[in-house]
Amino acid sequence: MYFSADDPNVSALTLYGDGTVGVGFGITYTTGNYPTKSYKLAVNGAMVAEKVVVKLRSNWPAFVFAENHKMRSLSEIESYIKIYRHLPDVPSTTEVKEKGIDVGEMNVILLKKIEEITLMMIEQNKSIEYLKNENKELRASVEKISNK
Repeated sequence: MYFSADDPNVSALTLYGDGTVGVGFGITYTTGNYPTKSYKLAVNGAMVAEKVVVKLRSNWPAFVFAENHKMRSLSEIESYIKIYRHLPDVPSTTEVKEKGIDVGEMNVILLKKIEEITLMMIEQNKSIEYLKNENKELRASVEKISNK
């Protein structure tokens, strides 16, 4: 069943027999060759929503904070970037162009990266504070020696 728009060759809304829905596609009735391509809903064009809820089947990346979680060092990440031209565990430009992005999975990946960056920043801050204190102590020592 389809509802046409101003153009009789474009369906405003098509309800397919397998329960899929296509919005804004050219009308096609070839069995199994629906523009929804195995998705339950396919939209040909932009869409807007006030709220979208994605229910993930994968793990939320809280494991990053576990004691036994091994993070790559910044030098390992730098080497990876020089070779592959993208962050580890993040899809490449080619992958995104070919397959698109699963919004829920991408949010998991991005949150993992944010959590890892946060942990790295905490460690860097500790190093900076240590170096500031060491510098302060060294300056005090030099000042003592030069005042004698």
